[in-house]
Amino acid sequence: MIQGDITSFETAKKVISHFEGDKAQLVVCDGAPDVTGQHDLDEFMQCQLLLAALNITSFIIEEGGTFVAKIFRGKDISLKIEQFGLFFEQVQVIKPKSSRISSIESFLVCRNFHLSPGYKPQMFDILTDFSKTEYSDQLGDSTTEQPNIATYITPFLMCGDLNQLRINTTPGEE
Repeated sequence: MIQGDITSFETAKKVISHFEGDKAQLVVCDGAPDVTGQHDLDEFMQCQLLLAALNITSFIIEEGGTFVAKIFRGKDISLKIEQFGLFFEQVQVIKPKSSRISSIESFLVCRNFHLSPGYKPQMFDILTDFSKTEYSDQLGDSTTEQPNIATYITPFLMCGDLNQLRINTTPGEE
C-alpha cells in the first residue's frame, strides 16, 4: 500500500514504479478531498483527484481492466462519465443501498479499459509547470517532449480554510 497525494508527481511515480512494468486487472481508488461543505468546490476537487487517478491508472492497468473510484454526484457527473468513457467501454455511477440517501457520494465503476491508438500515458503537472520540459524521461522514456501550455491553461489555486470565512450581517458582531 502506498499512501500519498495522487496529484503529486512523486506519489504517482512511486505507484507506477511499484508495478515494475506489470499491469493490474483492477484499480481501486478511495481518494477523497477534505470536504468544505461547498458542494461545487468539493465536487471539483474530487474530480481533480479522479483525473489524477485515471492518469496513474493509464500506466498500470491492463487492456480490459476495471477501475472503481469514489465520486461525488453533482451537476457535472455526465462530463466525468464521458471523460472516463474515452478509456473504458462501460462506465456506471453506482450508489450502494447501504449509503445514506442524502450523501452525494457514489462509486464510479469503469469496465474494459482500452487506450486509443496513438495515445501515450504521460506524467506532468498541467496546472503548475508551464516550462517546456521533458517529463517522460523521469519515467524512463526521454523521447517525448511536452508543449508549453502556459498560454492555454489558467491555473486554479485554493488557499486557506473555508471554515475561517465569516460574513457579518449585523454591525459589531464577530
